[in-house]
Amino acid sequence: MPTRAAPTEVELVQISLPLARPFVTRHGTRAAKDAVLVRVRNENGTVGWGECAAEATPTYHYEYVDGVWAA
Repeated sequence: MPTRAAPTEVELVQISLPLARPFVTRHGTRAAKDAVLVRVRNENGTVGWGECAAEATPTYHYEYVDGVWAA
């Protein structure tokens, strides 16, 4: 069983990715996906990336990108 290595560095990055085609819903049309990415490095130097799945605004779900920063 592998041993756990403690995180030594955490970085949060907010990005805006252009979509190949506009995404249309009853809430409007979006041409880009706003997302928060997290990069974690551990004491062994291993790096992992993750993404917060929150939307730009609290429409369909209560989580939203600006709320991620507040948390």
